[in-house]
Amino acid sequence: SLRTAIASREIARYARGELDANLGYTAGLLHDIGKAVISKFLVGTAGEMLALIENGEAEDYIEAERSALGIDHCEAGRELAEMWGLPETLKEAIHYHHRPAQAEEAHRALVYAVHLGEFVSMMAGIGTGTDCMRYQLDPGFNDFFDISSDTLHDLMVRVDDEFIRTKSALSGGEDEGVGE
Repeated sequence: SLRTAIASREIARYARGELDANLGYTAGLLHDIGKAVISKFLVGTAGEMLALIENGEAEDYIEAERSALGIDHCEAGRELAEMWGLPETLKEAIHYHHRPAQAEEAHRALVYAVHLGEFVSMMAGIGTGTDCMRYQLDPGFNDFFDISSDTLHDLMVRVDDEFIRTKSALSGGEDEGVGE
């Protein structure tokens, strides 16, 4: 989530319209809070979940979660955000970060920033668990951000550098140079 937060903030800076980069950071940090709610119910099911996707019974990990539990981590996260009284824009980012086109238009740019931020994180080899790269990138982000492939490459390098510095600072300098 830290890497996704950094990436979401950096992506927000390339918004075609007005988008608060710090809000992108916060949304990126919170985007997977629903995993904390449902993870204990999915212990030991990774193989089954991946088989559902590989066999075409589930389009992605979200559908596999719903198949197993009747709810996915995005819906669980939205409920938690509701209980915490978070603003609607953060609730939308948490709920729709895997399906950003379904978010309300007013919040869609932020949701796409988190959506793309998570992909930047996963492309760097830092996944969110068994579900890493078991989602589809929604190309609709191009409507909200001016990001070329060269810009995306530079952004990935900046995100990685900042992630390493931040992680090192948070661990008291013990992890310097470690990019996990």
